[in-house]
Amino acid sequence: MKRSLAPSVERGFTIAADTMDIARRVVVYPGTERFPLRGGIEAMPLIEAMAEVARL
Repeated sequence: MKRSLAPSVERGFTIAADTMDIARRVVVYPGTERFPLRGGIEAMPLIEAMAEVARL
């Protein structure tokens, strides 16, 4: 989760996701648009992330 409207991925995020063999990698941020980040990671607005969790 990032507070910035221009989220970026830190090295630790990638290391942790690789170590845990995470298939879907998402950075949640307070903006309004979904967009791709490097390495197949997706930036997703908080409200959309909450909606996806609610559907589970």
